[in-house]
Amino acid sequence: MSDNMLLKYPGSKMTAARDILDFFAPHEFTEFRDPCCGGCPWLTHLPVGMPRWINDLDEWVYRYWLALRDDPTFVDRFQEERAKTIGCLPKIEARFLEGRYRLRRGIFDAVDYLFLRRNAHLQLLNMPRRNVASFSPHMREVGLHPMTRERMENAKQTVQGVKMTCLDYWEVLSPPTDGVVFAICDPPYNLRYCQSRIYQHDWDIDDHVLLRDRVASLNPKTHKVLITLDAEDITRTIWEGQPGFTVLVREQTYGMKSDDDRQGNDELIIVNYPL
Repeated sequence: MSDNMLLKYPGSKMTAARDILDFFAPHEFTEFRDPCCGGCPWLTHLPVGMPRWINDLDEWVYRYWLALRDDPTFVDRFQEERAKTIGCLPKIEARFLEGRYRLRRGIFDAVDYLFLRRNAHLQLLNMPRRNVASFSPHMREVGLHPMTRERMENAKQTVQGVKMTCLDYWEVLSPPTDGVVFAICDPPYNLRYCQSRIYQHDWDIDDHVLLRDRVASLNPKTHKVLITLDAEDITRTIWEGQPGFTVLVREQTYGMKSDDDRQGNDELIIVNYPL
């Protein structure tokens, strides 16, 4: 688990963020944008003084980051709610899988939501589809462990001065700049491949094709975009051989199991600029 983790989030590239930036980030850029931020894995590796813009169309993720940045009491209140949430996770997860879960109103919706999504993701990948109350205590707490007070305080410092929005990704990628934008886009999984909802806004094939066409319309001299996706066959078909893009395959591991039993998973790294 990374000491720089800001938020444990399904599909986050936290363990790979440093390597991806080291090998694929352009040598010079003046502004960073993350249009599908989720767990914000890149922020800890960027200069604090650089303009940084994070965005997520999921309002609960957006509200979490906004509260963490601006509310001086949020960490204390989050920890109090976290303690309450741990005790009722099996019940709310069972309701979620049955399609009966509805988020409550209020700032702490994000607590249940983010923990729930993480654990539901683990369940989808590793276990038969059954009541999550059958999780072992260790499995139930995997998504909760990183949300310690120390980690949250460190994350709060990291996100100070960061612009935050809840918009469609294109409203973040496309605006002009006076310098050079470097944007990393880690969009939702292809819904047909994943076969189950993980995020509030999942994508299908048409969404990925639209992303490709939109990024192709950008000027790579001012808008340098890196896209990271699972290297499934249909994703390769969408991106490989398209003019203006370099597509590389990167082998990565993800920690859905113990550190001694990690699974390999190829990933596409797609850029619209020369490497």
